[in-house]
Amino acid sequence: MKAEFWQYMRSMAHPIVAALLVCAGQSFGQSNSVATITTTSGLQYKNVQVMHVDPDGLCISSSDKSGSICATKVRFDTLPEQVQKQFGYDPAKADDFKLKQEQAKQNWSDTLKADEIEAKRQEAIREYQYQQEQEALRKAQEEAFKRDLEVAKLKAAQDSAAAAQEQADAQQKQADAAMIRATTPQTIVVRPGY
Repeated sequence: MKAEFWQYMRSMAHPIVAALLVCAGQSFGQSNSVATITTTSGLQYKNVQVMHVDPDGLCISSSDKSGSICATKVRFDTLPEQVQKQFGYDPAKADDFKLKQEQAKQNWSDTLKADEIEAKRQEAIREYQYQQEQEALRKAQEEAFKRDLEVAKLKAAQDSAAAAQEQADAQQKQADAAMIRATTPQTIVVRPGY
């Protein structure tokens, strides 16, 4: 189980998570104590706890000058030959491990790029659908406006026809009344005593 966990960690391309998990490994008793490690360049790590040994280096925690605990990975090619032998350094395995890490990083990068491309594609689809919806809405509004305009014209024509009919009816009544007066004999009523 431990080996699978660290294999997973090695395949990850995120060093901060790896460093945090290295620190967490210390509390599970997965460490080897080494008092001090000095690199070939003279950099010194004190109160070292070896958390994990990778083919290309050591994952360690150490204390700095202020006493704070730091987690880091020290590559074998920066360590003295004695330390390399102590932890079973094999340059061929280190190169193979480095190649696998680079492939994992490239795969991760490719996945991120593919995800980004897919996200852009999805955004373009959403934008196209939005534009289509807006165009359909604009056409529907335009059609509704045209229908409303036709209805208004029809109503105006109907109102105009009704007003003309009313006027014609009124004129007909006047004409009928005039004809009745003209055809009715006029009687003169005489009253006696005048």
